[in-house]
Amino acid sequence: MVEIVLLSVFAILCLSFWYMLWVWRVRVVTADRLSDRVLVLDMADDRTPRVASLVARYRIIPWLIAGIGLLLVLWAGLPGLYACCFALIFLLLCLEVEAAIYFRRMQKVEGQLANAVDLLVGALHAGSTLTGALESAARETKRPLRGAIEDMVNRIQYGDDPQTVLRVFYERLPTESCRLLVTTLSVHWEVGGTLASVLASVGASIRDSLEIDRRHRALSLQAKLSAFVIMLVTYAMAWIMWGFDDARFVTFAMSNTGEYLVAAGLLLQALGVYLVTRQTRYRY
Repeated sequence: MVEIVLLSVFAILCLSFWYMLWVWRVRVVTADRLSDRVLVLDMADDRTPRVASLVARYRIIPWLIAGIGLLLVLWAGLPGLYACCFALIFLLLCLEVEAAIYFRRMQKVEGQLANAVDLLVGALHAGSTLTGALESAARETKRPLRGAIEDMVNRIQYGDDPQTVLRVFYERLPTESCRLLVTTLSVHWEVGGTLASVLASVGASIRDSLEIDRRHRALSLQAKLSAFVIMLVTYAMAWIMWGFDDARFVTFAMSNTGEYLVAAGLLLQALGVYLVTRQTRYRY
């Protein structure tokens, strides 16, 4: 009877975790579809070539590490249920690390974008045309953003549609800051008007968003470290219990009841990692 109850609890936890992942996936897909429709760049889809992003993501690496962890746990002689739970924890931790590295690199590029906007404002105030201002910004901007701006300037000079060129530039840097800049330039190419003052506001908005992002990451670091320390304390307690009486510890861990209980605890750890990463991540 006890085994049936534990198995039911384990199944409920697995279904709950799967449902949360499904809801998260639906929200991401919905947000991406709405994002594609909101962008103020009126053009057909067949005119927008697909290009590589300036900041690449390595989504396959966390899955490879989780697979290696699964094989190592199985090679160590632990049950398959333990191996799956540990692989899930490895996967979530590696996904968080990969996302943190990606957003840090993206933040660096956004800082370069803010500097490029300031250069555009200065060149426009000096009487330069928009194309000339973009050329000046491309010369002073560091890589990787420099290559994207140079490609945009060259394509405009060769006669490509500015709307298409701006859309390609946004695809190479798919951030809210780049969306704001691209939308501003798109409207200016369509209706004209004073651009320097508007770009100055855009540059200030980009820097404000970067500052908010830095403060948010500093505040959320405490929650992430707390969750990580709690996980380490759990494994330290298990190691101490194994050191005091290894025979009973192994007997309990390898029994059916102990296997379900330990697996439930590991799933709760995975759920905690997922909730912490979701609560400390925001979009604006």
